Amino acid sequence: GWAMALMLLAPTPFHGDFTDFRQRAFVLVYALLVIWTAAFALRLAPGLGRGAPLSALGLAALLSAAFWMPGAKSPRMAGMAALAEVTPRPGLREAAQWMRAARSRGESFLLAAQKPDELWFDDATLLLGASGVPAWLSRPGLVQRRGGAVAEVARARLGLAAEIHAMPDRAAAFARLAREGVGFYLAPVSDPPAWAPGGAGADHAAGELLGWRVPGTAR
Repeated sequence: GWAMALMLLAPTPFHGDFTDFRQRAFVLVYALLVIWTAAFALRLAPGLGRGAPLSALGLAALLSAAFWMPGAKSPRMAGMAALAEVTPRPGLREAAQWMRAARSRGESFLLAAQKPDELWFDDATLLLGASGVPAWLSRPGLVQRRGGAVAEVARARLGLAAEIHAMPDRAAAFARLAREGVGFYLAPVSDPPAWAPGGAGADHAAGELLGWRVPGTAR
């Protein structure tokens, strides 16, 4: 009942998924409410707080954990449920290792062909976590839902990423990427940039990903 009241009265999250409230810090309020409810019950029935009745209640609570604990370990937010069974794209781990070994301070990476409506998880997020190199663009759908200046930046970067991918001249593409602080450009094998037909001149290739080291990136 308390949880339902909080879910109904809490403000709408910017991404629109109310199940987000199941995993935020204020769920500790649930625990406090449970304690207060238990204390109130003991005041109504003082005999429960003594000897065998209290021990029996405690044992019953521990035994009941066998039924609800497995579910408690699963993601509580609807949008995060897919993360429990993530299968990285072939070549993603190798690309992260390549960037981690070659990175310089102040650089970021750009992964081409990102979904503009991606909300929770994408390959750029995985690469960021595995390599430690900042993503120039990641989860653009989520960022756009925040609204304001950050949404404008996300839309602008989506447009610029598409423009760079379609450039016919490699030098011009590298110069634009360098101005943005992008030191690594990654693209799917199935969708190489126009300035590298067939993945020509790639500095890294593994699985389904190609990678280029951008020269002259501001550091």
